[in-house]
Amino acid sequence: MNAMPPDFHAAFSAPVETGALTQRWVALAGAARIIAQLAGLSRQSEIELAVAPPLALSLASGKRQALVDQAIDDLLAVMEPGLTALLNVHQRGGVTTPAAMALWQEFLRAKDGLAALAPLV
Repeated sequence: MNAMPPDFHAAFSAPVETGALTQRWVALAGAARIIAQLAGLSRQSEIELAVAPPLALSLASGKRQALVDQAIDDLLAVMEPGLTALLNVHQRGGVTTPAAMALWQEFLRAKDGLAALAPLV
C-alpha cells in the first residue's frame, strides 16, 4: 500500500463523458478501497457495496450532469491529498485509523450526494 491506484491521477484529466465518468469512478473506488483498509474496515462485501457507483449516474443530463461532474471532481480533489497523507503516515508506521475513517465517511457522504443527482429510472 505505498502507491495511489494507477488510474487515480488519470481521472483528473479525463474528458467528461460516460466512459470518463466510469474511469473517474473506478479511480475513486480504488482509492476508497485503500482508505477502507487503512481505516481498519474488514467486511469486504460491505466495502464493495459502498464503492459501487450510484445507479443511473451516467444517465444524468444537462444541469444534473454538470453537478455530477463537479461533485466527482471535488471528491477527487479531497481524496488525492487525503490518501497521499494516509499512505505517508502508514509508511512511517503511524496510526491511520481515525483519519482514514474520517476520509471514508467523507467518501460515503459524497456518494450519497451523487446518488441524489442520478435520475430516477
